[in-house]
Amino acid sequence: MSGSIQLRQDEYVGMVITPAFRNVEDLCVGGIEVGVSSADLDQGAAAWHVEGRLVELRQGEATIDLRWTRRINRPDLRPADPAAWEQRLVLRQGDGGVLDVVRTTKPPSPGCGSFSLTYELEFEGPQALAGAAVAYDLWLVQQDGDGERVTDRYQVTARQGQKVDYFFRPVPYAGDGRRADGHSADILMDVSGTIRGRVRTDGRIDLTVDGSRWFTDAASTAAVGHQGRTMLTVRPGETIEVSTNLPIGPLGKFGDLNQVFGKHRTAVRITAKRLW
Repeated sequence: MSGSIQLRQDEYVGMVITPAFRNVEDLCVGGIEVGVSSADLDQGAAAWHVEGRLVELRQGEATIDLRWTRRINRPDLRPADPAAWEQRLVLRQGDGGVLDVVRTTKPPSPGCGSFSLTYELEFEGPQALAGAAVAYDLWLVQQDGDGERVTDRYQVTARQGQKVDYFFRPVPYAGDGRRADGHSADILMDVSGTIRGRVRTDGRIDLTVDGSRWFTDAASTAAVGHQGRTMLTVRPGETIEVSTNLPIGPLGKFGDLNQVFGKHRTAVRITAKRLW
């Protein structure tokens, strides 16, 4: 169960969260009440006043001041003392953590012996753009050490701020790094990831691209790979290239793949545009 705060620049906004425990013997939650007055802290077995303010917003990253106070109104809950906490956080989309945990001194069986309050950051953007949709045209561009090139295409459409997967057909190789057909391949290279875009009020699009490159032996008994994240802002229809030429390690009997694939170049070209 959750409540939300719409953060404002340099101004604290908050809410009082009061869980409605189903009975007085455990901490299983049957509902939650959300208020705006600190007087609501005196209601229920336990309550939290949570406040946040936006300090700075960069590309896909928010600096936030988060503070809360806790009030315990039931004798079997610990910690029983009122508490206050404040911290500056730097968060990305989906980042979160635990604010507080309370436990009962009489843990039931069965039942819930503890209750935790957590937080998570979500970027929503301007309300006027909430219904926007973004089309992505992605191309894998793989250039081998001998100059041979292979490309593959993936297209997907997503709502404003929605994270979607992309992936390409595996590229087959012999153990010495030469291109092979699918039946005689010793190693398969897979490139995949996720992409999330948000249309801005100026028409440009903020992109968060997670990409990974994995090498797997033909029997699928061993794999090695890495992943990375790129954050950038593009013009509608602009094509950019994100490198997935990430480090490689040892792969079973083939040893260190950097010796074989170190001269290969792997990238994903992306064109994003707003559909509506």
